[in-house]
Amino acid sequence: MTRIPLLNGLRGIAILGVIFHHSFFPYILYGKGHHLTPLLILESSGWLGVNLFFFLSGFVLFLPYAERKRRFSDWKSYRSYLGHRAKRLIPLYYITTFTFLIFICAYQLNDQALYRNIADYAFATYIFRQETFFPPANWVLWSLGVEVWFSVFFPFVVLAIEKYGWKKTLLTVLIISLTVRVMGRMVLPATTRPTINWLSDSLPGRLDEFVIGMLSATLFLKRWKLARPLYQLAIGVFLVTASMTLWALWYRGHFTFAAAGLFNLPFDFGILLTVNALLTGCRPVASLICAWPLQMSGLMCYSLYLWHGQIISKYRPSAYTAPTFLGYLGLVYLVSWLSYRYIEFGAVKEWRALLPSTRKVDAAVAAPAD
Repeated sequence: MTRIPLLNGLRGIAILGVIFHHSFFPYILYGKGHHLTPLLILESSGWLGVNLFFFLSGFVLFLPYAERKRRFSDWKSYRSYLGHRAKRLIPLYYITTFTFLIFICAYQLNDQALYRNIADYAFATYIFRQETFFPPANWVLWSLGVEVWFSVFFPFVVLAIEKYGWKKTLLTVLIISLTVRVMGRMVLPATTRPTINWLSDSLPGRLDEFVIGMLSATLFLKRWKLARPLYQLAIGVFLVTASMTLWALWYRGHFTFAAAGLFNLPFDFGILLTVNALLTGCRPVASLICAWPLQMSGLMCYSLYLWHGQIISKYRPSAYTAPTFLGYLGLVYLVSWLSYRYIEFGAVKEWRALLPSTRKVDAAVAAPAD
C-alpha cells in the first residue's frame, strides 16, 4: 500500500488529541476558575482532532479524482465508489457498534428502542435526531455518522467542482456551513457551553471542513506553493492557535453562544496552509510528524477511535494514576491493533504491510492508500 507519511502522522496527532480530550477535558475545562495559559489552551483543544479528521478525509477521498485516476462518469462508477467506501468503513463499524449495543446498553429484547437503535445504526441515521446524535451504543459515533453521510454526498461535490469550478463551489459551501453552524447555535442555545451542537455539527455544518481538505489535495497535486513554505507554516500555525484561543475565550463566556459557529474557519484554513507548507518544504517539521509512532497511530486511528470511548467510559483512567492511564492506553492499542489487523485489513496476508514504511519517503511524492 502506498501512503503519504505526513497524512498518517497528522492522523496520529488527531487521534491522540481526541483520546487525550476524552480522558482529561472534564478536569481541565480550559482552566475555568484559573488564569488562562497557552498550555491550558493546548491541553483543552484535543477535540479539534475531529476537525482535522474531516479535513484529512476530504483530502484523501478527493486526491484520486483530482488526479483523474477515478471519475464519476455514470452510475457504475458511483456504485463502485460506494462499494469501496462501504468495504472500508462498514465492517468495523458494525462489529463495534452492535457489540456495544448488546453488551453495554441496557435494552431488553421486548424494548422497541432496541430495534429503533438497530435501524439507526444500520443506516447511520442517528445523527439526524438530537436525542440520538450522541448514540448510546458508542457516543463517539456522531463524527463517524457525519463521515458516512459525507461519503454518500462526496460525488455530488466532485461533480459541482467539475461543473462550476472551485471558486463557486467553495464559496457556496462556506456560506451553507457558516449559516448552519451559527443558526444551529441560535436555534439550540444551551445553559452550558458544549463544543458540539447537533445542528451546527451536522453534515451541512461541517461540509466546509471536508471541502477545504479537498482543496488541499488539489494544491498538493499541482504542487502549488501559496507562499514560501516557512511563511505558510507560520501563518498556518498562527491561525490554528487563534482558533484554539477563540474557543477557549468562548468557553469561558467571552463571546455569545452563536459566535462559536465562526471559529472553525481559522482552524481549517490554518490546517490548509500548514499541510501545504509541510508537503512542499519545512522538512525538519515534516519529519517529526512522520515519526513512526505517530504514523502507526494514524494508520490505526479508525480502530482507536471506535474502541477508545467505551473503554474510557468503563475505566475512567484519567481519574486514577499515571500507570493506570498507561494501562488504559495499552489496552486500547492492543484491542485496536487486533481490529486493525483482522477486521479492517483481514484480507492482507503480510502484516508488515500494515506498518509504516521504515525507509525515507518524500511526503510530497507518495500517494495515499484510501
